[in-house]
Amino acid sequence: MTGKDLKDLFDTSGMSGDEFASKMAISRMHLYRLFKADELKPMDVENSNVIRREVLIKHQYYLPLIDFNLITFFGKAQFEEKIKGCEFYKVPDFEKIGTDYCVRMPDNSMEPRIMKDDILGCKHIKGESFIQPGKVYVIDTSQGWMCRRLFEGKKKGVFKVIGDREESLGFEMPRSEFEIKALVVGRISVYSI
Repeated sequence: MTGKDLKDLFDTSGMSGDEFASKMAISRMHLYRLFKADELKPMDVENSNVIRREVLIKHQYYLPLIDFNLITFFGKAQFEEKIKGCEFYKVPDFEKIGTDYCVRMPDNSMEPRIMKDDILGCKHIKGESFIQPGKVYVIDTSQGWMCRRLFEGKKKGVFKVIGDREESLGFEMPRSEFEIKALVVGRISVYSI
């Protein structure tokens, strides 16, 4: 990271020089010297990364790639604290469709359409929501987190939970036994060439 990169971050942050320097745990005078540096020291880079994450989240330029367990905190004050160590991605198409965060597909249950380790763009769902049959949802069950398609079951209040694998027959689950956390609205395929 160069001094110019740091200056760009400062300009984007909307913070005063004193506030920005304070967050980096340096003096304002030292901050202005760093703007002219060819390369920053590792400690200065580490401190600036904390600010970078805050700025990116604040301006929602980038989407966090989060662990499934962090979905529970979305929309709460702890969320920003908990995602500080996450990677962030800028995906303009995801932003256009209202994506709130990204998760990595944990298994191969949705192959061949969604592969293990693909990055899924998710729109968070608060409380009860209308279920769109055939769409892929992130659900929290007593068996753990799952990404699956949901369909109306044979009985009222029961849903068929299905993966995309040919051999996946799916299973029925009462609505009371799972919580819908997010609708999957897009994916980035991750594979080796």
